[in-house]
Amino acid sequence: MLIGELSHAAAQGRLEEALAPSRHPHVLVLDEVGYLAHGVDAANVLYRVVDVRYLNGKLVLIMTNKPLAA
Repeated sequence: MLIGELSHAAAQGRLEEALAPSRHPHVLVLDEVGYLAHGVDAANVLYRVVDVRYLNGKLVLIMTNKPLAA
């Protein structure tokens, strides 16, 4: 699970290293966002993935079954 791995890496001070694989694909698909509960830093590490990709001109597709209000 990407968010869990990134949260763990952030706690160990290795977030930049853990973000490296998410920089390479032309399109990164994040599926089932919101399906599981995550730790308090989940939004921060997910933001870092999106930010790194945005700065490098790469696409991110975020998919969820949750309604916008949720």
